[in-house]
This record gives sequence, C-alpha cells and structure tokens, in this order.
Amino acid sequence: MKDIFMQYPILNKWWVTLVTYRKKIYLGSIVSLVLGLLLTWFIVSGKIDSLNDKIVQNQKLIVWMKSASDDINKLRNTVQPKSNKNISLLALIDQESKINSWNNYPMQMKQAEINQVEVSFVSISFDDLISGLEQLWQKNGVQISKLSAQRIANTPFIHATVLLQLS
Repeated sequence: MKDIFMQYPILNKWWVTLVTYRKKIYLGSIVSLVLGLLLTWFIVSGKIDSLNDKIVQNQKLIVWMKSASDDINKLRNTVQPKSNKNISLLALIDQESKINSWNNYPMQMKQAEINQVEVSFVSISFDDLISGLEQLWQKNGVQISKLSAQRIANTPFIHATVLLQLS
C-alpha cells in the first residue's frame, strides 16, 4: 500500500498523517465499495443473461407458433363441406338435427336472414349441443355466427340460442 502512496506525494502526506483507526475505516470503505460494485455487476450480468435466454426461448416459441399456425390453416382448408346448393339452410339443419344428438331435445328454428337460421333450445346438454354443431360444420360447412347459452339452475342442461350460416 505504501508503494501506491509513494508515487503521489500529496496522498503519501495525507496517509502518513492519518490515525490508524481512520486508515482501517478508509480501507474498509474502499474494500466494501469494490465488493458492492462486484456484487452489483454479477447481479446485473445474471439478469442480462436471463433476459437473453428468454429472448432465445421466445424466438423458438414464435417459430413453433408459426408452424402450428400453418398446420392449423392446412387442417381448416382440408375440411371440404358437401355441396348443398339445392337445399336451404333451414331444411339442411332440420335434416341433420334428426340424425345427430339434437333429436332428443325440443328446439325451435326460424329463418333469420337469407343465409342464416336461428336455432333455440329450451333445454339441451352442452356436450350434445357442441357435438351437433361440430357435425354440422364437418359435414356441411355450417358456421356459428352467434351463440348464447345460459345454465339452467340445478340441472346439467343449458338454454341455448345459436345463429348458424353457411360458410
């Protein structure tokens, strides 16, 4: 330590005049400052590394999501609804409802617009409603424009109104 102060006469004079306990306080402060800076550096560099790892993970996730999106779009395009040009949507839904799981539930159908039919169920199982809608989509390309459902208290059934249209 003396070598450092010998090179700078002003520092050497200041250091020699200090009392021993003050020398210890100054040295302890310098050591604490250096250790604090090192600790801060390690924490900050660790956080930077963590953020860089997250960036790499998110980039991989984006690539996966892009490929999954392409796969989903391919699957959407593979569903080719049957051509039902000669039958109205109302007649098509009525015909399909006699075949699928809706047959067991009372329902009311009405023509909302030219290509839209509103189907109302007083009471239907949610699973049966969804499976029937899925069959209509897969077989005939019928899409849901609007769906409202309300659970009937103390029962496993719902009250549902569905607005359907051809895709």
